[in-house]
Amino acid sequence: MVILIMPGSNYQFSEVYIHPADSAAARQFNLPGARASSSKNMQQGNAPAENELFKGKPFNTTMIPVSEGHLFRLGGRSIKVIEAPGHTPGEICLLDVENKLLFTGDNNNSLVWLFLQNCKPLHEYLATLEKQAAMMSHFTTIFPDTVDLCLLISLTTRLPV
Repeated sequence: MVILIMPGSNYQFSEVYIHPADSAAARQFNLPGARASSSKNMQQGNAPAENELFKGKPFNTTMIPVSEGHLFRLGGRSIKVIEAPGHTPGEICLLDVENKLLFTGDNNNSLVWLFLQNCKPLHEYLATLEKQAAMMSHFTTIFPDTVDLCLLISLTTRLPV
C-alpha cells in the first residue's frame, strides 16, 4: 500500500491513494516528458543523485481516492487522512492517531509554494493552518515534507521530559 504525498513519484507504484482533487495533476506530472522537464528545471545541486533515481519500469498507476477522515490500518497503526488544501487543492496530511504524529507533506515546510498554477489562494491555505492549530491536541510531532524532514518540529512544551 502506498499513500501518495508526493505526486511526482506515483509512476513508481501500481496503486496509490490520493485525494481526487490532485489526481489529474499527479497523472500529468508523471508523464515521462513532465518528469524530464522537471528534473532539468531543478536548481543546480538539488537534483537527485544517480543512485537515488528510480530504475524500474514505470507502472500504469491506479489512483484510489481518499478524503477527510479516511482511516488506514498500517502495521497496527491507525492513520487518518486530514484534508489540507493550499500547496495543492487535494493536499492531505496523515495523522498517526495512537502515536500523535502528523505527516504534513508539502503543507508545512520552510517554503510552501503557493504560486504554482494549481495552488489554492492564500486565504484557503491560512484556513488549513488554522484547522491544524485547532487540532494540536491530536498530535505532538509534525513531520514536514521530504525536504524538511530533518527539521522535525517537536512540540516540546507538551512532551514529557
